[in-house]
Amino acid sequence: MNIYKVNKQASKGKFIPIHGKGTCFHENNIDSIQTKVGMDGDEECWETVAEIWPSSPKSQSKADAILLAVGFNFILEALEGLKDAREFACRWDEMDDEEIKFSKRLSALIDKIENCKI
Repeated sequence: MNIYKVNKQASKGKFIPIHGKGTCFHENNIDSIQTKVGMDGDEECWETVAEIWPSSPKSQSKADAILLAVGFNFILEALEGLKDAREFACRWDEMDDEEIKFSKRLSALIDKIENCKI
């Protein structure tokens, strides 16, 4: 499965790391990844995407939740930015050797991200 298939099947919206008591379904878990799914009147509705376990105030679970949420959001955003950069770099009729090299490196990086097996 590649990044596009995963993104299509994943919860919609940005992933947000949440830390604190009462933020998880399971007792004693305090770190989760959630996404906003809508509004119910004036109240925001959130969906839990994942809970980080084991979870405690002194564990690495808060950092793990932040890394996972921010990392996934960043990969998708960075991929679009790389595509824009490649398109811009390839607009010139005549590119010098450095510009060609840069364009090829961008294409290779985009290919790695798009086709990584998840």
